[in-house]
This record gives sequence, structure tokens and C-alpha cells, in this order.
Amino acid sequence: MSLSKASRDHTWFVNLKSYPQFVNPQKTRRVFTRGTCATRGTRDTFTKMKLSVLQEDLSHASSLALRFVSARAQLPILGNILLKAANGKLILEATNLESGIHIPIGAKVEEEGELTVPAKILVELVQNLPAGRVEISQDKDVLQVSTNNLSASISGIPANGFPKIPNKIDSPSFTLKKEIFN
Repeated sequence: MSLSKASRDHTWFVNLKSYPQFVNPQKTRRVFTRGTCATRGTRDTFTKMKLSVLQEDLSHASSLALRFVSARAQLPILGNILLKAANGKLILEATNLESGIHIPIGAKVEEEGELTVPAKILVELVQNLPAGRVEISQDKDVLQVSTNNLSASISGIPANGFPKIPNKIDSPSFTLKKEIFN
């Protein structure tokens, strides 16, 4: 494994040719930025997400989703929150493979798309934004978050590797009477 570090922007380039389980056949290099992971290289398709949402709504939803993220995930994508823009809503999803959450919030969606971003970085960024409207856009695997006087970029992972959260659990339900516990 070869490793080089650019000290100015805290970016590490890791050659993963010796780790075939992590290598996409079309790409052999990944970029790790401050604990985040983003695959760089040529891709067949890119989704372009563009929307605006209130900071208060995004802060509350992302803080809630953070509780369902794996602290020490074996898969890097389990440390992320899935952001999905569709049908006039921004949907945040998080899971640790034992429990998960699906949080829709109202948004003005201009272009639909989806991307996963590191949960802790997203929550800390959104909580420190001023109240008001937040513009979110996606350029390849990078999420751009901006307000009137602030702009930030977060490297993400494509959403196609994020585990699906079931909408409905088809297990039978049951009721116990409280007298049983006395």
C-alpha cells in the first residue's frame, strides 16, 4: 500500500491495489480527507442534487440521524448519513445495521439526487450555521453546503453502497397485558 500526504489540506492518497475487496475495477485510488472517504476517478453517471432547506430543520434531523450511525463501523459507509432529495423533500437516512431511521424534511428541490456524507462532520457543520436558508448542491461525490456568508464542501461516498432501510417490517405484532408483569 502506498501512502502520500498533502499536509496543507490534510488529504491522504492511498493506493488500494493490494486490497482487492475495497477496489472498484474502474478506480484504484481513494481520497481520505479528515476521516472521510470519497472515491475519485471516472464514473459512468453522476447525480446532481440541488436544494434549499431551513437550517433549523436540517440541524434537528441530522442530530437525530447521528444517533443511529455506527461509532466504529466496519464499513465506512455506515458512518455516513444518506441525503436523498426527491419529491419536494430532503430525506435523511442512517443505520448501524441493527436499527435505522428515515427522516423526511420539507425542502425546495431543484434537482433530485442522493449522496452519503460523514455524519459527525455534517452535524457539526449544520449546527454551526446561522439560522435561515441553507443551499445544498452536489458535484460528483462532493456535497456543497452554503448560506449567505459561508460555503463548505464535504467529501462523500456514492449512495449506491448504502444499505436499504425497510419501510415496513412484516413481523406480527402482539400485546401483553400489564397484569403479567405484576
